[in-house]
Amino acid sequence: MPTGAFVTDDKGNGAVIYTLDSDEVDVDWDTVAVTKEPNRGNETPQGEIVLSASL
Repeated sequence: MPTGAFVTDDKGNGAVIYTLDSDEVDVDWDTVAVTKEPNRGNETPQGEIVLSASL
């Protein structure tokens, strides 16, 4: 599920904040990942995973 996009600054810093909607709170989340996507607006990840963590 895409949660947003960000661009890093000249020091490589970037951030995004995502707030769950009420219908997303009961989803059984198991992983969060950051991917380097070729285009904005993808429905599913298509780019390289650069960071992931199990929840």
